[in-house]
Amino acid sequence: MRFILICLFLSFSSFLYSQGNPDAIIGKYMVSDPFSSDSSIVEIYKGSNSKYDAKVLWLNRDRDENGKLRYDTKNPDVSKRNIPCNVAMVFHGFEYDSKKNEWINGLVYDGNRGKTYNAFIRIENTETIRLKGYVGMRLLGMTMTWTRICDKDIEMYLRRK
Repeated sequence: MRFILICLFLSFSSFLYSQGNPDAIIGKYMVSDPFSSDSSIVEIYKGSNSKYDAKVLWLNRDRDENGKLRYDTKNPDVSKRNIPCNVAMVFHGFEYDSKKNEWINGLVYDGNRGKTYNAFIRIENTETIRLKGYVGMRLLGMTMTWTRICDKDIEMYLRRK
């Protein structure tokens, strides 16, 4: 019973935290790729067009087996293939929809596959967001969980390199 009450409280508090606050997703997140051993730290920020964008701050496998910096070689835009993977844009163009309490109309880029997908974001709680990328219908797609990370922990990852 206690567990149920705690879960209800956390769900309700996350709803209140994000309700009406378009900037609630701004921050730094740890992201793990479910299809590889890649993990990264990504920063979500409000772009110059007042839409929400995200870029890589740290990537655990930013170098190839020869120790050379990895580049975005699978990008369909040839002019972007010289961008290092550890500074690539992850998503862009999200707008806050206050009626749905989610961020919509964004595009998420999968650098491992060189593909871009439609996407939306929902806040799970104060520490977690869920980003769903899809092709066509929102029902068909993949959801990734991103966990908020503090600056102190980011420094630890950056020192590892």
